[in-house]
Amino acid sequence: MKKFVYLGLLLILSCQDVKKAKKPDNLIPEDKMVEVLVDMHKLDALISVNRVAYDLRNVESHELIYQKHQIDSLQFEQSSDYYSEDFNTNERIFQQVKDRLEAEKKVVDSLQEIEQTKKQTIKEENREKEEDSTKKDLKGIGLLKKMSRPKN
Repeated sequence: MKKFVYLGLLLILSCQDVKKAKKPDNLIPEDKMVEVLVDMHKLDALISVNRVAYDLRNVESHELIYQKHQIDSLQFEQSSDYYSEDFNTNERIFQQVKDRLEAEKKVVDSLQEIEQTKKQTIKEENREKEEDSTKKDLKGIGLLKKMSRPKN
């Protein structure tokens, strides 16, 4: 009896009609979709780092990206649904997004490293100047002591 119930359930579930997303009239091209997704990921990362400042601005983050790329939320959703139907296309898009984000991260990391090196160099130069100044002061104190000693 259990076999018939499972078989009947399997038959009912397998007969459902799965509708695929049709190609929208205003489909966002793949390269532009990559740009939009890169911007969304960067903005989401920024918000996660500084949530308080974002909350104070009271702005819908994705709306800013839609405006920048001259698209709307419906167009983005339809294009996203369409691309997600094809695994290879979706994987290619997200690989490009990942590659772009990693490349930008390398640039930021190298700029931060350069900035850190500059700060360290300035710090060392200031320390050397301070040491030289201290030595001069000590020499000056030594001369003052010699000059202030009474001659016998």
